[in-house]
This record gives sequence, structure tokens and C-alpha cells, in this order.
Amino acid sequence: MGTPVGTPKIAIGDKIKDQFLVKKKLGEGSCGTVYLVLNIKDTKKAAMKVEPFMKSKDDEILKMEVYVLKRMQRSKHACRLLAAGKTLSFR
Repeated sequence: MGTPVGTPKIAIGDKIKDQFLVKKKLGEGSCGTVYLVLNIKDTKKAAMKVEPFMKSKDDEILKMEVYVLKRMQRSKHACRLLAAGKTLSFR
């Protein structure tokens, strides 16, 4: 695993990509922070995982995580992937 380059700057009340409103922090661990967000478009609640930028090839790990979640979308035993992406301050 690589070395974190910085901590994500997300505050309660922030809007992410004009689609999600950050409501509260649910938890935090070595792989990132999870927030409760509200989808502004349909008012549904969701969880958003935020990971800091890392040195080395950790970007490939995130891509693999998204790939696996996309493949599991038809399973009733997996969480739904609503969106994935990165910004200048977090991924």
C-alpha cells in the first residue's frame, strides 16, 4: 500500500458534483472515510466512500474496486454503485 499524499477536505453540508449533499460522517479507517450523503436529484440516502490520493499504484486498486462493484450490480447481496470518480482533493 502506498503513502497518503493528503487528507480529503470534506465538510458536512458540502455538495459533491452537484449531485450529493454530505449529511454526516459514518466512519473512518485505513482505506478511507465513509459519509452519509443525500442524492439531491431523488432525495435518496446513500453512503459515499472517500479515499485520499496515494503515492504508488494505489489508483489501480480503486479502479479494480469499481470494476468489481460494477460486475456485482445484479446481485442482491452487493451494494449499488451510484457513481465513481475523483477530484483534485479526493478520489
